[in-house]
Amino acid sequence: VAMGCVQILLVIMQSEGTPSAAAAARMSLLCVAHQAILDAYLCLLHLTMALVVDPLFNAFGSASLVEFLLFAIVEMRYLLVIWRSQRPNSDMLTAQRELGVLYTRFYGVLLAGIFIAYQLRATPPLLFILFSFWLPQVCHSAWTDTRPPLQLPYLLGISLTRLALPLYILACPHNLLRIPPQPLLVGCLVGWVALQVALLLAQAKWGARCIVPRALLPRKYDYHRAATRREMRAHRGGSEGGAAAGGAEPPDVETGQGTAECVICMAPVPLTPHSARMLTPCGHFFHAPCLRRWMEVKLECPTCRRSLPACESS
Repeated sequence: VAMGCVQILLVIMQSEGTPSAAAAARMSLLCVAHQAILDAYLCLLHLTMALVVDPLFNAFGSASLVEFLLFAIVEMRYLLVIWRSQRPNSDMLTAQRELGVLYTRFYGVLLAGIFIAYQLRATPPLLFILFSFWLPQVCHSAWTDTRPPLQLPYLLGISLTRLALPLYILACPHNLLRIPPQPLLVGCLVGWVALQVALLLAQAKWGARCIVPRALLPRKYDYHRAATRREMRAHRGGSEGGAAAGGAEPPDVETGQGTAECVICMAPVPLTPHSARMLTPCGHFFHAPCLRRWMEVKLECPTCRRSLPACESS
């Protein structure tokens, strides 16, 4: 019961620590869903034990209730926050349809996991699969090239509290299930969870793709790239025919100089040098500090609302 209450507090702290949509979008949907499914299994396990062991009905029933609150309310709410932040431009009908698909997949995986667990009969591979809950976040951060937004108390607290139950069952010689201690399995399990935590800490410190060989890294979008002639003409007010006829391109009609206007601060943006401005894939210019602050809140273009690839500083 105490472990479940601690986990509820940690998840609430983590969700409040990622209030913006951009921060929540950096969370892995599979990571939170994996933990919610694990807590659902623990809820069913404690409920079964409460029905089987009558003298301990209150203890197991209380634990089952706490686990139910954790996965059905707290973690599902956080799951929906992440899901919405990763789909900022979805219309109402599309959002409702995708939400139904999300719930269907969640409970489908939950039921399929029960069947697989029955077939494997609690073998070590199943245990390691269940305790790979940080692995989706490692892969998500490396794929999107964004640092994991996990707070240190949440990362360490969830890891320790989830290891408490297998440590009690597999390491304590006087456990309730009378299972003999298995120190090798316990050591491998703790090492596996510790490895996942170490990878996340490395990504947070040295970059999300520090664990990926450079030869395998995809090309990253450069927000300080050189603008095309069409993008320069669009922001200077020129046209293809006018440039050919008049020679030099006319100045910007609003600023009177060879600049664009940052729609965030409404101030002129110099088109050169490249380090002084940022250029989105959709061809809009912004001040570098303005766009970085904007991307901490929303990963979409302030001008046309198209989705933007994340940059390392955001």
